[in-house]
Amino acid sequence: EGQVPLEESVLLQGFEMTLQLLSVFLLQLKQVPKMLAEAAGLIVDIYVQSQVPSHGAAAALLLSQMSNYGVEIEMQIDEVLMACRHVLSELSQVTVPCPLQHGILDGMLELLLQLVHEGDVSVVRLFIECGVWNLLWHRLVQVLHINSQTEMAVYDVEGEEKILSPRRPPPDWTAISPSGLMVMMQMSTIVFTKEPHQCVPLLASADSVVVLCLSTMLSDFFLAELAQSPGDEDSSPSDRVVDLILQVTQLFCFPFAVDTNDTILTETLRCVREVQLVPQLLLVSRRYLKLQQLEMPIGLVSRLILGDTQ
Repeated sequence: EGQVPLEESVLLQGFEMTLQLLSVFLLQLKQVPKMLAEAAGLIVDIYVQSQVPSHGAAAALLLSQMSNYGVEIEMQIDEVLMACRHVLSELSQVTVPCPLQHGILDGMLELLLQLVHEGDVSVVRLFIECGVWNLLWHRLVQVLHINSQTEMAVYDVEGEEKILSPRRPPPDWTAISPSGLMVMMQMSTIVFTKEPHQCVPLLASADSVVVLCLSTMLSDFFLAELAQSPGDEDSSPSDRVVDLILQVTQLFCFPFAVDTNDTILTETLRCVREVQLVPQLLLVSRRYLKLQQLEMPIGLVSRLILGDTQ
């Protein structure tokens, strides 16, 4: 009597906002209050057991912040991956925006980065084989608004980009923020390093989601969007652009840095020719990189030109 029943959707949004507010408090305080640290196990349970994907993502952001400020988070590897898979598979709509320019998936990416960084090859192999690795790239396709049927950009003889089709919308930074994107690229480099023979074939087809994402991130349109995104205390937008170019370049170097059979190498060279990687790299290197940052991109361009018999 005297109570007003709340709709379930309102309760769900209120629960999610509570998790987000706790993340805001940590980001502002720069430390974890004792009461919240003692509740780490409860937040882990929310992350691994919640049937609401946005709640799992919000709990992951809170856990990643708590870990950054020194709280030891205990989770089983299979629980982390299962929860990530649920969020990536089922998350369809964000009703509560993330605080302070974070993306809804940023916290989960931080947890996965820690997992692959600290784990051995068997952990990275499980990460790939359970499907989370593939789901991440498909989510990035959505963030970047990539349509594989859309015509690619072409370049004139001076390396200027010419767009043949209407430009896609700006990236969806509410899903993965610029900082979250850099975390994903760091994680990808570790995964390629620890399990190259499963990853290198992903660069051998122009239609693969990995190649579509990497080539899009080297486009002048995307880099201009990234350069205009808000900075944070860790990096400026211009620093992010340089870091991203070098990270993408490093991933494309892997087929030539590990033992690769002739078939994969031939298909990789054909792929990079189809996506016009050489003119892309030349254009963005000239536009965004300083002289001392050119060693890796120019080295890759030289390797691609020398290896392409066509």
